[in-house]
Amino acid sequence: MGDLTVVELLLKAGADFNMTNKRGETPLMRAVLFTNNYDRKAFPRLVTILRSTIGCIDSFASTVFHHIAATTCSRNKLLAAKYYCNVILLKLSETEPQGEIGSLLDRQDMEGNTALTIAAKNSARKLVQMMLAYHGSPDIPNMEGHTADEYIVLYERDRRSMAQQNRQLASSSPIQGYDGYGNSSQLPASFRLNPGSSQGNATVAAVKYALNHSASVPQPHVSEAAMQATQKFIPLMAEKLEDLASAYDMELREKEEDLLQARELLASVNADLEATRAQYEALLATVGSEAQFESDLQNARETFRLQSETLRKAIERNQYFELARLIRDEEGKAVFKTKPTSAAGLEKEQREQFENAKQLVKAQYGRNQLVEKIIELYALAGIGSRMNDYRKLISLALKVQMDEVDGLIPDILRNLQTEDSPSNMTES
Repeated sequence: MGDLTVVELLLKAGADFNMTNKRGETPLMRAVLFTNNYDRKAFPRLVTILRSTIGCIDSFASTVFHHIAATTCSRNKLLAAKYYCNVILLKLSETEPQGEIGSLLDRQDMEGNTALTIAAKNSARKLVQMMLAYHGSPDIPNMEGHTADEYIVLYERDRRSMAQQNRQLASSSPIQGYDGYGNSSQLPASFRLNPGSSQGNATVAAVKYALNHSASVPQPHVSEAAMQATQKFIPLMAEKLEDLASAYDMELREKEEDLLQARELLASVNADLEATRAQYEALLATVGSEAQFESDLQNARETFRLQSETLRKAIERNQYFELARLIRDEEGKAVFKTKPTSAAGLEKEQREQFENAKQLVKAQYGRNQLVEKIIELYALAGIGSRMNDYRKLISLALKVQMDEVDGLIPDILRNLQTEDSPSNMTES
């Protein structure tokens, strides 16, 4: 419902924005079905959060653009639909090529409709223009064999027919001549000269002067052909001028609406920018300058690397003694082993040695992997407060510094293992 605070809290609590409802609709698809995000101008931030779900489809193979186009069946949602579509297309154009955006717009639902087809069918003229500008294809047929192009042509034909009917209704009298001020009865009131105003008086004076002094002013016609031509073309010219004026008025209204929406979108983007800048400054206030933060991060990485290397050496040193003991035991057993004398015996021994060598290499590789795993676990364990308590306890018991405890752990462990060995227990 356009409440970004709730959205962010849900995401922090572990909510998955990729989850869908039983119709397969994503949160972004649900958001464009209502005007709340348009009213609050919260949609740019919401799209930034849910950007990875723009290309998803629901159970009916509909994209988020299909859902936007479907809302245009309600005239109250036309502005919101244009706003939603514009925001998503602008976000996509930041990273995606125009061809990819066009392919997304050209996806067909289960009925074969593209988003452009639905918008054209609902006579959403501005939405159609926007999708065409982003390379939406108007010639993709749906299951009924109709294309967006056909719906666009049908809409324009109906619009012209309605405009013509409005003009006919506005004309309540037959075509009349011109009055003494040069006004035609076919001209709208805004084009007529008002002799009562100062501007009208000046214009009327100019007209009268032109009538009296200009040789190019047309004279009354006496021939039937000339009068018919005058009566035919003057009304036609007036009608065309009226069409032109109406087109200018409509275009001006559309541009004013576009300008208003662009200003609202700019205000929303600026608000998001200010909020991001405030978060950035708050973060810098806690960590210092950006250079200081980078320096601290680099120092932490170097400290982690050095401590990991120290731990690796300690583990290797501890395991070295254990491996040396095992090698001595095996060498002692080999002294008493009878050497084969036959060729078959030698070949068998060589095969055994080869297999043992393979197992040794495999064991060495596994040991190295386990050492890395131990280092990783030590790093994770060092984060908790319990491990620091243990370090402090060992430091107090041995009377050494806390930073020396990690290096002493292998020796302490070896001593404990030696004390717990069966031989020591027997001696005791």
